[in-house]
Amino acid sequence: MEIYTWVAQKGGVGKTMLCYNFAEYLAYKGKKVLLVDSDHSCNLSQIYNSDIPTNSIKGMYDNEEVNIHHVKKNIDLISGYYDFDKLEKRLQESEEDHKDFKMIRWVMDNREKLEKYDYIMFDTHNDFNYGVKNSIAVSDKVFSPDVPTGLNDKNEANMFVQFNEFKKRKYDFITRKPMVHAQLYFIGNKVKHNTKTSKEFLEEMEQREGYITSFEEKDLFLKSVKDRKSIVEMMNDKHIYQKHKKFFNNFIENCEKMLNVKGEE
Repeated sequence: MEIYTWVAQKGGVGKTMLCYNFAEYLAYKGKKVLLVDSDHSCNLSQIYNSDIPTNSIKGMYDNEEVNIHHVKKNIDLISGYYDFDKLEKRLQESEEDHKDFKMIRWVMDNREKLEKYDYIMFDTHNDFNYGVKNSIAVSDKVFSPDVPTGLNDKNEANMFVQFNEFKKRKYDFITRKPMVHAQLYFIGNKVKHNTKTSKEFLEEMEQREGYITSFEEKDLFLKSVKDRKSIVEMMNDKHIYQKHKKFFNNFIENCEKMLNVKGEE
């Protein structure tokens, strides 16, 4: 089982959209996926018509019952919690030890029921608060999308610094070994063809440590969320597939790059 987390410092980069379609691709390959909606807006839960307030992700932090909803073939979901920001504020104000490792505890306590999954994937809020930290702490890989804006160096540096500072602070005081082993990877998104901004963006991305690949801007991505019909489901329509064959092939290639990138040994 591998655990992935999607993070971003700003909205509008397509984090949930990519998380959703990547999970659907894994399910399409026959892998069993558990999605965990850790975003205050609960967009991932809404996509699957499962924004259910009770027995949500809140229970993973408060030792309460958590329902795992079967939302699609090979895909299960733990619903988000609209008041997650209040939960994080409570954690911040508490004197509880290891507040960043609640998710690790929950996964370890429920490892038997989680053994059936090939992947667990967290969609997080656009910040670096306790929900993000807890998800990173339990993860193998962390994916951070970015889009062409002209401010990408600052955005990338902010995420890179916070991520590495978090890992640096979390180590075993006895062995002096790090307790967080996740690796951070950057993904370009909403890249347009033949524009100066996108060209410069791709050149910048190529220089980034941990850069994997880039997804082109395409209305099909927005349509996948709006219509609750994933990219891989669209591929089943022969007319749509033939019309956008290059896009679909690139999508599969990019998903495979994300799967095959090597994490920390």
